[in-house]
Amino acid sequence: MTTFIAMQTRRVFRLGAPYPSSCSDDWTHDKLPSWVNKSALIEDYTPQLCLELCHSDALNKRCAGCVIKGNNISLRAAMDAFTFCSRNLSCAVEWLQSDGNFNCNCPQRCSETVVKYQSSFAAWSTEDRSDRHLVKVSIYFTTVSWEQVTEFPLMSSIAALTLVGGFLNMYVGLTFLSLYEFIEIGVFIYVRLKSKYQVRRGV
Repeated sequence: MTTFIAMQTRRVFRLGAPYPSSCSDDWTHDKLPSWVNKSALIEDYTPQLCLELCHSDALNKRCAGCVIKGNNISLRAAMDAFTFCSRNLSCAVEWLQSDGNFNCNCPQRCSETVVKYQSSFAAWSTEDRSDRHLVKVSIYFTTVSWEQVTEFPLMSSIAALTLVGGFLNMYVGLTFLSLYEFIEIGVFIYVRLKSKYQVRRGV
């Protein structure tokens, strides 16, 4: 039997806060429970590991589990330890089945490489009995090029400041123009009233 594995590489670059994607490439305090020492982390940040850690921490608080404490703690080891050290397994199963609210903050990475693959199989002819215990694996890329997705801000900071400055300049100009018009109208009314008053006194 021959196994064919077709691969395709895709690189994604996202924008961090304050843009909508709000990606992250490192562990922050709001993603870690209190029993994890951030300076002693072994694993790099990934959304999948962050979700697993969040679920384990929530179950630990909810169902009175236990955790490993140490200077060089491995998140994977801590979660495995919780799995075998849970004091109330029925509580954990019941809460998971009830779709408990974990409130996890695990955004996507700002830069990541995604490898997609598809597998297919082909059976050999049964006539040649000498090859029936052999397996052939063929790994190849579907294309020689790779896809890159990059997020860019719709407007740069300089363009945004220029636009805001233009609007402010326009509004300030309109304000001064309106003020000048009111003053002109006031002066015109004053002059007309004064001239009428002088004409009446002369009469």
